[in-house]
Amino acid sequence: SRIARPQFKLQRDVVKNLYHMTPSFSMIALFNSLFWAAPVVILTRLGGEVEAGLFSAAYKLVDMVITFAHAYGQALFPIASRTAQNDAVAFKTLFLKSIKYVSLLTLAIAAGISVLASDIVAFIYGNGMTEVASILRVLIWMAAPFSIVPILAYSLMSHNRQNSDLLGNIAAAATVILLGVL
Repeated sequence: SRIARPQFKLQRDVVKNLYHMTPSFSMIALFNSLFWAAPVVILTRLGGEVEAGLFSAAYKLVDMVITFAHAYGQALFPIASRTAQNDAVAFKTLFLKSIKYVSLLTLAIAAGISVLASDIVAFIYGNGMTEVASILRVLIWMAAPFSIVPILAYSLMSHNRQNSDLLGNIAAAATVILLGVL
């Protein structure tokens, strides 16, 4: 209500724009899911169910950290969108500071989890899953670079460049599949 009053009528241009954007956003979701699911599928096929289970157990803990970065990106999006349209300098400052602070926070979290991996795994999964700790020590470091992905993605969307984000997701999925098979 502070920005605009709601309009309870069908706006054909808005519906048309949403219709044209739907394939890009659907494909972004598909390739992002493929990126995260492919390692487990490949590991199950090539390594076995036990290895895939251990990897998945460690990955679930990494996913919790990455979820916080996604939440920050979602909170940032409306602010970034308004700022991108009104003030390019403020947008750049917001963008760079967001990357800096999220990176520092996730690096600190990754370091802490890496040091405490055995205790965290024992607390969450019990003493019978000690093998997960060594996997977690390696996987948790992927949280740092992936924590900036939502910021980059929402920044691209703020400039109506979701197709660039789609290309990035396609490249990431192809890379993880290729490296997983190799």
